[in-house]
Amino acid sequence: MFLFGKKAKTKKNALGRIRELSAQRMGEKDIIKKLKAEGYSFQDIEKGMLEAIRQGVIKDNNPNQPVSGGPPRGQQAYAQPPYEQQYQPPQEQPVNASGYGQEYGNTFDMPNEFEQSSEDFGYGEEGLGEGEFAPEIMPPAGFEEGALQTVPQPSLPDLPETETSMEFSPQLAIEELIEGVVNEKWEKLENEFKKVNEDIDAIKQSMLDFEGKINEKIAKVEQPKMKKEIETLEQRIDDIDARIGGIEKAFKQILPSLTKNIEELSSMVHEIKRSTGKSSSSPESEFSVTSSQIS
Repeated sequence: MFLFGKKAKTKKNALGRIRELSAQRMGEKDIIKKLKAEGYSFQDIEKGMLEAIRQGVIKDNNPNQPVSGGPPRGQQAYAQPPYEQQYQPPQEQPVNASGYGQEYGNTFDMPNEFEQSSEDFGYGEEGLGEGEFAPEIMPPAGFEEGALQTVPQPSLPDLPETETSMEFSPQLAIEELIEGVVNEKWEKLENEFKKVNEDIDAIKQSMLDFEGKINEKIAKVEQPKMKKEIETLEQRIDDIDARIGGIEKAFKQILPSLTKNIEELSSMVHEIKRSTGKSSSSPESEFSVTSSQIS
């Protein structure tokens, strides 16, 4: 019974073909695709790949080159988890019913072409018929079961603790929080100071305006007072001028008679002196004579 519709007797052994393709520096997925295209069965390909891996035929020719757009081969089987889950102590891997360890069976990834239903292998929609058995994958000769029971996981490089501690440090988070709060409060305080300064400038300007208005009012109030005072002063000066003019007129009227009386008195004094014959008389006697005559 030929499940794949092709005779496997005309083909080379899958392991030999894998050796040839590996010598051509082909990757695991490329080798599996090539074998499937050449008509090898899934069981032959899996047996050959497992045997090639056990014998060390398949090696990482270029570990830095990704296979089929995926990560490098060194990172395919062991994708690096987060830092908290990077390393787990090695544990014993359970052995399945066919004798293969889970860890050993995952050392290479099968392509998506092998994720097929039973129809691709000729089973049809109804599955296996009565009396038909699915082919069982047997381990290669010389294979020891115990060798796969405990497969230690590879040691992963330790990340520097400084980066993680700096990234998740609560002290840095608290410092950033405090700095943010202080900056926010300081910005508010600066805005308040600006408002206070603006208010002070406005008050100063209003005081200057008020002072100017007061000076204008004072000037307007003082001008009428000064005018009144000047008018009163002018009136007083006019009164004084009138009085001075009246005094002048009075003097003009009194002065001629006064001068006449003085002349008469002097003539009378001379006559009295002559009559008495005392030409050498003292001024006091003359004054007494004149005073007696005037009286």
